[in-house]
Amino acid sequence: MKNIRYFLLATLVFVATATLFAENESSKASGPTTLSVLGTVIDKITNETLPGVTIQMTDTDTKIYSNPDGTFSLDGLQPGQYEVKVSCISYKDKVVSLDVQRSVQNTLSVQLESVEP
Repeated sequence: MKNIRYFLLATLVFVATATLFAENESSKASGPTTLSVLGTVIDKITNETLPGVTIQMTDTDTKIYSNPDGTFSLDGLQPGQYEVKVSCISYKDKVVSLDVQRSVQNTLSVQLESVEP
């Protein structure tokens, strides 16, 4: 009886280990399931970074805001074409096209123009 228990336990450990190893190897081969875009928003004239700018994918209601240093990160994206609306008080809204690709580091730099001349 003891031998059967040890055999079943060893079999269970082997199957669990093989399953985990196979899942780990398949996730390495396919790469990340989602991608990120790192970006910066700056003033077109002064080249100063702009904090608190609203960044929104045009086909969603989800909004993010630029950090105090003007940077932002759009996460959870699939490869493809997107439009991003960037807006800030006292600046003209801007819609930019974004091409997210799996094989490159995706970055976006947006220059906003002041509404006052």
